[in-house]
Amino acid sequence: MPKKLAYSLTEAAELLGVGKSTLHRAIRAGLVPHVRIGRRIVIPAKALDEWLMARATDSWRSFDDPKTRPEDDFTGLLQFGPEA
Repeated sequence: MPKKLAYSLTEAAELLGVGKSTLHRAIRAGLVPHVRIGRRIVIPAKALDEWLMARATDSWRSFDDPKTRPEDDFTGLLQFGPEA
């Protein structure tokens, strides 16, 4: 079976371990790479991998440095905005 080129919103949310609505908010905010095909949103597999790895090192650094430590609700860590 060939590797998937892109994930649906539901599949990507499951892979990331977040809710579908949380991922959708991040996409609407322009924070997650995606492609619209008509009304459907797909997340390219390679772009999702690269996006996640680019943020993995930045996210942990914020816990180590008290000046950049996120708020208790982790909105700074997730970077999904104040409504997250």
